[in-house]
Amino acid sequence: MNEYKICQYDIKEVQSKMLVILKEIDRICRKYNIKYSLEGGTLLGAVKYKGFVPWDDDIDIVMLRKDYERFLRICKTELHRDFFIQNNKTVKYFPLNYTKVNMNQTVYKQDDIKDINMHHGLFVDLFPVDNVSKKFFRLQAAMVGVLSGARTVKINRKYKINMEVSNRKYKLFIYHIIAILPILFINIVSELICKIFNILQTRYVYEICNPNLKFKPLNRKVYEELIELEFMGEKFLASKYYKSFLKSRFGNIHRILPLAERHPSHKIIKCKLELGKKDIHMKVIHINAVSGIRSTGRICSEIIDCLKENGHKGYIAYSDGIPLKGYKIGTKFDRICHSLFSRLTGKQGYFSRIETFRFLKYLDKIKPDIVHLHNLHGNYINLKILMEYLIKNNIPTVLTLHDCWFFTGKCCHYTVDQCYKWKSGCNHCPRKRKDNPSWFLDRSNKMYHDKKRLFQRMNHLAVVGVSDWITNEARQSYLSDSKIITRIYNWSDLNIFRPVYSDDLRVNMNLMKKFIILGVASFWTADKGLWNFIHLSQILPDNISIIMIGNMEEDLENYKNIIHIRETHDIDTLVKYYSMADVLLNLSMEEACGKVTIEALACGTPVIAFNSTSNPEQIGEHCGYVVKGNDMKGLYTKIIEICSNKKSYYSEHCIEYARKHFNKTDRLNDYITVYKELLSNVKKNDI
Repeated sequence: MNEYKICQYDIKEVQSKMLVILKEIDRICRKYNIKYSLEGGTLLGAVKYKGFVPWDDDIDIVMLRKDYERFLRICKTELHRDFFIQNNKTVKYFPLNYTKVNMNQTVYKQDDIKDINMHHGLFVDLFPVDNVSKKFFRLQAAMVGVLSGARTVKINRKYKINMEVSNRKYKLFIYHIIAILPILFINIVSELICKIFNILQTRYVYEICNPNLKFKPLNRKVYEELIELEFMGEKFLASKYYKSFLKSRFGNIHRILPLAERHPSHKIIKCKLELGKKDIHMKVIHINAVSGIRSTGRICSEIIDCLKENGHKGYIAYSDGIPLKGYKIGTKFDRICHSLFSRLTGKQGYFSRIETFRFLKYLDKIKPDIVHLHNLHGNYINLKILMEYLIKNNIPTVLTLHDCWFFTGKCCHYTVDQCYKWKSGCNHCPRKRKDNPSWFLDRSNKMYHDKKRLFQRMNHLAVVGVSDWITNEARQSYLSDSKIITRIYNWSDLNIFRPVYSDDLRVNMNLMKKFIILGVASFWTADKGLWNFIHLSQILPDNISIIMIGNMEEDLENYKNIIHIRETHDIDTLVKYYSMADVLLNLSMEEACGKVTIEALACGTPVIAFNSTSNPEQIGEHCGYVVKGNDMKGLYTKIIEICSNKKSYYSEHCIEYARKHFNKTDRLNDYITVYKELLSNVKKNDI
């Protein structure tokens, strides 16, 4: 039996869990060719024991600063959800100058920092190494030490704790003087001092972030030239010069330590290796313009159903649509007033104050664990009042990006206008009279900065893009610092959207010998490809007919080969049209993730779309074609090609691609995972 324990656990159980974190770090580093080395006691264990030192209770690794910073950048998108990057950029009152990679759903609480609001899970310490001058490194280390002492004083004051600072009165006096400065300033200056010589290619490097003057600077080749060493049956990277490194740190590594020195060193007072065995029961409310209808309304309804099936509670707040368990915000008259004021002032989401305050009383009543925001730009809710409430009550919030409105000043899409001002600050909006139009004023700059200020104040924000395209756009916006940014495709219920083999619809519409092109939209506009459909109808042969489902202002009776059907919310009817069609055309130039494309594929119907925004990633191999935007000749060619190949050539590929990427069960479970991860990030600070 092992004689070393961490709380109630044998130390080997703890070490085994820590190894999981190290393997994730190693995976990322090897994938992106990032150099790192096992360090300190971990390196000693690899050399002497081919694993942990028997009483070692942590893992240390080290990187040159350029690799360290690259690793942290890549982790924003690459690090698995089970882990969390913790440093003074992700946690305001983090007490250290280096990074911990923590494991979510665990507890590993150290006595001296137990009261700090930070992640207290199992960790691997990650140290950056900076260039130093042997002449000045002691001064550099002393300055970092003083700033670290000042930060500790500030943390002691904030949490009313007594972390050890110094027993020398003159040092304490200096620390207390510097502690007057904001902690953000202290952290920035400390990092600048660490990196001050990095513009030079110095011969020596040193862990200035964690200075210990017993250790001397080392030649940079110690960290640049690496080999593999065995550690717990796995291969990890380590310095080629590990022998000289270990000698400088530990002296004779083969000496036998006295029994009194063989013990874990971190003073762990609470340890739990798995918090996640039991499901967290959640209350989630969705806020969306519509309920149960159109793509976003159906998405909300299906997520709520999934929550209930898994023992959670789901609600919806909406302004129009099918009543579900939840809250109807406002009245039709209020929406008309909001819409009018929006057009007069140029501001969207600044009205409906009374209706929004009434809704907040409902939130007070149900006390949701998570608020999930969908489309808020439907003239029914006051964004500032809602967001201030969520911020004040520290409610974890999820944004689903069905379009780009959450990170722009005004517009829902911008690619057609080639406007990318949202990356720095919107103004002179080219879409002033589009989307939610403004009759007179351009207030895009104010709306941009108001949104930016509100979203950046949120402590627990998850951003879900419905395609890789829109997710990557969000990463370039002010949403980039959110706790979670991930992609979850829209989906289709494959038990409903499936091929329905029947000629009844063709017979009733007198289309038995026709090749059928289908277009589907809630409301047909030029942005959705209306005029491209009309142009096609004038050049296609007589054996091809176009069916356009959706509302529109244009009268199509005079255009040959076009059959117009008003928008339908009857899913069975939609499935019949998708199944009857030989090809679906998605001629929108701006799609976050077109549900009509997904639904057509699920029904075995190939799709042709323009090569813009998310369209290309939705059409798999042998599932249709992507053509250049507004290339009518290319579009015509691909239609004729599908007509020649027959739909049967594509159908199985379409169904399989939809099953693999847009399966309803898989994507709904992705949302449940995001909810749980977001809540775990909140609750770990309360452990």
